[in-house]
Order: sequence, then C-alpha cells, then structure tokens
Amino acid sequence: MEISGVCHDTRDVEKGFLFTAIKGARFDGHRFLKKARQQGARAALVSRKVPGVDLPQILVPDTTKALGELGRAQRLQWGGPVVAVTGSVGKTTVKDMTAHLLGGKFKTLKTPGNLNNQFGLPLTLLKLTAAHEAAVVELGINHPGEMEWLSEIARPDTAVVTAIGEAHLGFFKGKKQLAEEKLKITSRLREKGAVVTNAEDAYLKKEFKNKLTFGMNHGDVRARSLRQLGLKTQFTLWAEGRAFRTFLKMPGEHNIQNALAAAAAAMTLGVSPKECADRLKSFEMRAPMRMEMKKLNGILFINDAYNASPTSMAAALSAFSRVPAKGQKIAVLGDMLELGDFAQAAHAKILRLALALDLEGLVLVGEEMGGALDATAVRKGTRVWHFSSVSLAARFLRRKLQKGDAVLLKGSRGMKLEQVLEVF
Repeated sequence: MEISGVCHDTRDVEKGFLFTAIKGARFDGHRFLKKARQQGARAALVSRKVPGVDLPQILVPDTTKALGELGRAQRLQWGGPVVAVTGSVGKTTVKDMTAHLLGGKFKTLKTPGNLNNQFGLPLTLLKLTAAHEAAVVELGINHPGEMEWLSEIARPDTAVVTAIGEAHLGFFKGKKQLAEEKLKITSRLREKGAVVTNAEDAYLKKEFKNKLTFGMNHGDVRARSLRQLGLKTQFTLWAEGRAFRTFLKMPGEHNIQNALAAAAAAMTLGVSPKECADRLKSFEMRAPMRMEMKKLNGILFINDAYNASPTSMAAALSAFSRVPAKGQKIAVLGDMLELGDFAQAAHAKILRLALALDLEGLVLVGEEMGGALDATAVRKGTRVWHFSSVSLAARFLRRKLQKGDAVLLKGSRGMKLEQVLEVF
C-alpha cells in the first residue's frame, strides 16, 4: 500500500497516512485507532494488536523507536546534507536563521516550530522529498541519554551547539554534564561532517577535525560595530578575513550571536559570508513567542514567553532595556522551571539584574519569583509588584498600562505569560 504521510496525533491525520500509536505517561495512542481510521489513516504502527478496528496494523516492540527508525531511514534514503542544531538557548532561532540563509541557494526543509524531540525529529525528516536539497533540524533534550539517539536519527553533516546554559539543569548534575550530553550531537556525524560551536563558551572547547567557531569577539565568525536603531540591529559580519555590513530586524546582542551561529552553519554547506550577510537583512522571526512584537491598544508587547532559562532571561532583559519607548517600560517575569537545586540562586540573580536596569517597573509572577523578591533587598520607591498567577498580573497590567508603553513577557512555558495579551 502507498503511504502519503506519517503522524502520531489524530488531529494531523490525512487521507493515506500511517498513524503511529504512541504510549506515553498520560496518553495511549492505541485508544485512538478508530478515530485515525475515520480521519483517513491507511495503516497504524502499534506495539499491541487492537481488535475491532478495520485498519492494517504493523506490530513493533516500541512504536517510539520504530518512528525514529522510519525518520532515520527516510533521511538516509534521501541522502542530502542535514544541519542539526542544539544548545541550551537560541536553538529555534538559529535553526530558522540557518534555513533562511541556506534557502537562498537550496530548497530547504526545516523543523516546524520546535518539534525537536524523539517524535518531532523523525516526523520532520519524513517530510523530505527528492525536491529538497538541504535540511535543518532542531534537537532538544531534557534528560541525560537522549542526544545520541536523536543524532542517530538525524545523521547530521553539520552539528551546531549554540551555548550551554541552565535550561533543564534540574535533570543534570551541572553544566559540565549538560555540555557532554549536548556534544553527543556529534556522535553520529557523517564522514567529513563539520561541527559549529560557540568560541566564547567555556564548556564547548572540545576539539573536532572539522570545526568552525563563532562568537561576538572570538571565533572564525564574529560580529563588530553593533548599533541599535530602534528595533533593528546593525552590525558587521566578519569571516574568512573579510567584513560585511548587515543588519537584523530584531533587537538584542543574543540575536546577533544566533546570526553568527547560523552563518557559520551555512558556510559549512558552501554559502559565502557575503551571501550570509545579504540574506540576514531579510530574515524575519516568525516563531511565536520568541521576541515576537505586537502592538495592542498602542502598547508594544515583546512576547518572549515560549520558555526561559537564566541565560535567555538575562539576554531578553538586556535586549528589552535598549528598546525605545515613549512611555514606561515594564518587564513581566515569570518563574523559570526545571532548575532543581539551582532555582533559588538563579531567580535571585535574575531579579538583581532586572532591578539594575533602566526600567520603570517589574511585574513578577509565580512562587519562585516571589521567593526571590522576599530574599532581595529592594530600594525604597522601586516599582516591583508580585502576583501568584498570570490572571492577577494581567488584570493589574490592564489598569496600569497606557498608550506608548513597552512590555516584555518572559517566563518558562509552564507559566503561560502570553495569557496577559488576552486582556488587551
């Protein structure tokens, strides 16, 4: 039989699809075979036979592993170059930028959104067709032992590690172990493959045969002469001994760092530094909740609420402090989750950083942020408000904000700070 696509969610089933029944901690796809059949599925991948369903069933010991093997087989059969991106911060932005830079030269497939785990990665690779000339995929991990299998599925020609931060650090002994796990992205690198790492990250000094580095001041690909012009950032891309003027339609030094990583990755597949500089000018960040800018009732909201770690929180605050605003600038900061024993110190550090910036106010949301506020000496007259829930913070902001104000929303995914926008 002919299969036209693969999915593991009945909402994504189309006529002719193979439905993969995944059994997780909170759900079991085997219960939805009838619905998949009604939606047009042609067959199902199962780990146990489901009676009473008029649908061919392919029985395997582990459907999650089988899905990964399908993605890997498609990738190897296709055979073109794959760039795989990982790191604690900037993965999705670097993935999108790299795909944009390659897109000027190759028909490029990229991971949609942040579908970067053991399900999203193979489902992305299964979309490869003979028309594609390159692919850029994102690899995300939460626990030790996950990266090697993702690398096996992707079999990258270029492996990119953006930086080692504190994201998901609660599941690791420390940054050293996290870095070791992230660098396993290179474990299934194809022959003569390239490795791109951050030259300014102390945890990414490991040497590789074909290595290209990036950094603001050090590395093979660098940035010079940064200049913030409103919400746009001008800079000079320096690579291969030459300098090229360019700009990004977004604020923040961390986004320039992301652009350098993307340029280095694109260069490993034959895109010249000049071509990179030219293409960066037309890049637009379309991933939702990542420095996403919206004007509602005359108020500028910078929605960076997809996720947060101490590293990304500091970068977002730094970028926001440079954003021009006619009115007041208020940062809304939510708890950073999955930090384990590092949580208390990390939240206190971020609060001190935020208090030192030239902002008119801070709105803190969540238990961890509240604890940091209790433990931090705040100068008299400093405008800081704490709320236990997003809904309470949203109602406060609805009364507080005026036309011309600028607001940053930054917190972990579980905090759902984007719900603030619903009251405007």
